[in-house]
Amino acid sequence: MTGEAELRVSGRFWFADNPDLIVPGTLDLTGRRPRVELLGALSSFVQEVPSSAPGTRTYEPADPSAPRTIHGALMGSRTVVTLCNAYQVKHTVKGFTLSFDEPNSGLQQEVIEGAYAVVGAHIEGLGTRVQQVRFRIAGQDAWCHHVGLSMERDAEGIRISYAEPDSLSATLTDTVGVLSMDASATFCFPRIAGSFIETKTWLRVSIDAGISIREAWRRYVLGSSVLLTLLNDRDCPPVAFQIKSPEDGLWCDVVLPGLKDDPLDLRSAKIDDPSLISRQQLGLDRFARWFELIEALRPLPHLAAGTVEHGGRTVQNQLLELATAAEGLHRRLYPDERQLTPGETSQALEAVLDSPINEEAKRLVLGALRIYLFEPSFPKRLQRLAEDVSLVAPGITGRTNRWYRAISDARNGFAHSLRGEESDDTLFSHLTLAKSIRWLITARLLMELNVPVEILKPAFERFERYQQFLRNAKRDCPRVYAAGDQEARA
Repeated sequence: MTGEAELRVSGRFWFADNPDLIVPGTLDLTGRRPRVELLGALSSFVQEVPSSAPGTRTYEPADPSAPRTIHGALMGSRTVVTLCNAYQVKHTVKGFTLSFDEPNSGLQQEVIEGAYAVVGAHIEGLGTRVQQVRFRIAGQDAWCHHVGLSMERDAEGIRISYAEPDSLSATLTDTVGVLSMDASATFCFPRIAGSFIETKTWLRVSIDAGISIREAWRRYVLGSSVLLTLLNDRDCPPVAFQIKSPEDGLWCDVVLPGLKDDPLDLRSAKIDDPSLISRQQLGLDRFARWFELIEALRPLPHLAAGTVEHGGRTVQNQLLELATAAEGLHRRLYPDERQLTPGETSQALEAVLDSPINEEAKRLVLGALRIYLFEPSFPKRLQRLAEDVSLVAPGITGRTNRWYRAISDARNGFAHSLRGEESDDTLFSHLTLAKSIRWLITARLLMELNVPVEILKPAFERFERYQQFLRNAKRDCPRVYAAGDQEARA
């Protein structure tokens, strides 16, 4: 549903559990959430309450009903719609049209918003499970490079041909199902002005046991968005989401918060900008395993991807978020890593118990030993992650000992409000540290997917956005990245 006319469609609507009350209105898909603007009302405006006076009737405003499922019939090309988890946001009545004999009659208007809309099918609601979903992510077409175009040029002229590529598939590891990559093309017949063939790629997930729409969005759509955002070092939001209708098997659009307009511009040279690693280098099998990995580590990859675009957050916010994500990543990857062995911990506890210090001090030290001191410190966790990626992305942490100390000092300063107003040099330094953590997390996640060093190392060496980070790091954070001279900041 892309045209403006299809984003506001007239129709008739009813609660799924009360199909006898039907009200005309307009489906509006132009806002953040899908909404129905009714010329009437599906909900009661007033409700009768017990009266102490015999023969009299007393009313009070009715409480809005709990979220329900709304079905609709539309005038547009897609004839039906479902709004799930729909709730009332506005209900007005023209006062003089109210009748005490028919208390919920009269001229009314009601506005209802849903958590999401399914355009093209009537479904039961939030609990509906579907077996197939498909989606598109910004930048996906270039990354997938699943095209069928070819061109030949000789003395007789130029010949462009197209053959639809075969679907590619890989087995999911987080459930019994399959991840597929399909291509579809739109084209126009030759005209005086020319012709075109445009190929779009869909990522399709098929799950034997079915999956709820919300879970499919969270796990597969947003999971793919996180991966492509990290690989491209730019925001790659979802731009389309569809389910296969359980009624007729047709693909139906799902409209919900988080979907963005597709920024694809075929004329832009940026469409050919390479990612850190391509789909061919990653492999569809590793892509299928990504969903299991991101589920095990969530929300840490999401935190890292969320800092690619600033989104109005301060440098301090970004550095704190990424430092937290790095610590969490180490905890998830190395849950059993300790500074002290169990035996050393027991000896230390016994020594504290036998020490002459007062009982309150003894209690605090024992608690620290049991909870904190036997685990790696935050700097040690960063050091371990830096060692992990050192062969994959040389230079990512500069002088590693200075790098993890600088991040630890900054985090502690923010957390304990030890920092006042900061200079521009300090802010640029903190921004560099934040970006370094994001690159480190990206590299470590790809290593966890078993992408070989032989692929990752040259990928980082030739990826222009990463190389630009290294150049800027020498200028903006010289103490860590050891710049030979101070360049003027552009």
